[in-house]
Amino acid sequence: PPLPPRLGLLRERDGRPFSWHGPLASASVSSSDGGGRGLASSEARAAAAPLRGHWRPKADALLASSPPTGEHAGAVVRLAVSQDQAFFVSASHDGTARVWELRQAQDSVGTLKSCLTYDGHSSSGMNARVNDVSIIENSHSLATASSTGSVHVWRVDMVSSKGGSVFGSNQAEGSKAEPESLNTKYYERSRVSGSTLIRNVDPHEGEVLSVSHFNTESSSIVMFGTQKGVIHSWDLRCAREPFALNIRPELGFLTSMAVGPDRNWMVAGTNQGRLCLWDLRYQRMVKLWQHSAEAPISRLAASFTALPQDRGAAGAAAPLVIVGSGPNEVSAFDVLEGKCCQCFRVLDPDLSYVDQQALPSACLTMPWLGELSVPSNLSRRIGYSHGGGIMGRARRSRFRTPEPNILSMIGRIGTGGQNYLITGGSDCYIRYWDFVSPNKCYAVSGFVNGQPKPVFENVDLGSGGKNSRLFLCRQMPVPRVSEVENTKLPRKLQRGAVRPDVYCHRDAIMDLKMIDYPMKGLLS
Repeated sequence: PPLPPRLGLLRERDGRPFSWHGPLASASVSSSDGGGRGLASSEARAAAAPLRGHWRPKADALLASSPPTGEHAGAVVRLAVSQDQAFFVSASHDGTARVWELRQAQDSVGTLKSCLTYDGHSSSGMNARVNDVSIIENSHSLATASSTGSVHVWRVDMVSSKGGSVFGSNQAEGSKAEPESLNTKYYERSRVSGSTLIRNVDPHEGEVLSVSHFNTESSSIVMFGTQKGVIHSWDLRCAREPFALNIRPELGFLTSMAVGPDRNWMVAGTNQGRLCLWDLRYQRMVKLWQHSAEAPISRLAASFTALPQDRGAAGAAAPLVIVGSGPNEVSAFDVLEGKCCQCFRVLDPDLSYVDQQALPSACLTMPWLGELSVPSNLSRRIGYSHGGGIMGRARRSRFRTPEPNILSMIGRIGTGGQNYLITGGSDCYIRYWDFVSPNKCYAVSGFVNGQPKPVFENVDLGSGGKNSRLFLCRQMPVPRVSEVENTKLPRKLQRGAVRPDVYCHRDAIMDLKMIDYPMKGLLS
């Protein structure tokens, strides 16, 4: 087998190497992070950081943004943040991936500038698009997927401005770092110096639509889905592919996938609203569902926990899949039962002033998953168990993407602190959803001048909705000039402050990520 690749070491704030899966640095060595706190290991470093569960993004508090010219020339579709918060990477349809140092967010005067451009997918002269990017866990390397059908694993090299050593390139993995003063701040001295291509694979199956990475006790797996409907696994420590999963043509093509937190299962979504659940230990499809919206699955996330309404019950923790599908809604489903536990839905602006009792029934009902039978012989066509064949349904509805729809999400569900989900979509809004109370939900970004604040409310589901919650958002439309008698709107409409248009997105929000250092913030 090939030697394990040098993927680049993660670093403490003073430059000492550490592992995301466990401390490598000696616990007897303590250092200062500049704030008077001694950090003996990566565990202490994580414990000393402010809890993410007690943080919420401020509304209309834009810190910095990239300029409209001079950086990406196409849609920015995905973001990835290094686990030691040294940099983040943006993938774009202009065929490049750009690296941005996170320290610039604090030092900038409102304008972000990238420090490195990776154009390996376009080096052959082809008009490529970078469709996805994923951090290689526990390293400074990334995996990028392109429309040319290739997946590149490449490393971001870091250089110390004091000693001139390149972290991750000329320094062997696991070797000791250069002796440094305990008061030295690694983040103030380290800079991105370049990139190095580590591995390249092309299965010749059309575009690579999605890519992700996870580590196990014995492997380092890059998973990527192709246009042909095959989800490949690529072990960076092995000379051959461990396994491959196939999505049948009648299920549609892959749109999103997510791996369970225990790395034993994964779920994939298609453009026809199908959800496929695989057991990675045996490489078998164990569940197959049809989403009630019959719309493309735009985004997926996986978790294993108990929602706030289920806590206190025996065995309340369960595997959850967060699904972005349907007309501007996102839902949390219990994988074991296929039941929707919580749904966040944005109403059409035309329904903003309609009483809840008078809303259409589709706005007041929870989404559901219709279970499909998984044949033991995978060569047989998969049929729909709730009437009508799959291909017939596809021809009737054509599974068009509803507008607007949810395209990005990130959040936190834990036993303590706040439980929330932050979503972004084609309506240009970023919304903060609280799992417990609609009164704590709000819009982070997206307002235009004079637009009233949205109203969030809970829907009483009755006895049939036990342990399920449905929150609605009424996004009030912008008042017309003819509807306002003077230049000042009534106070009860809560008119927002006059602000420049650059304070929010003016197109679809494709991805969201949270950062913890050098400050807590949200990337979009």
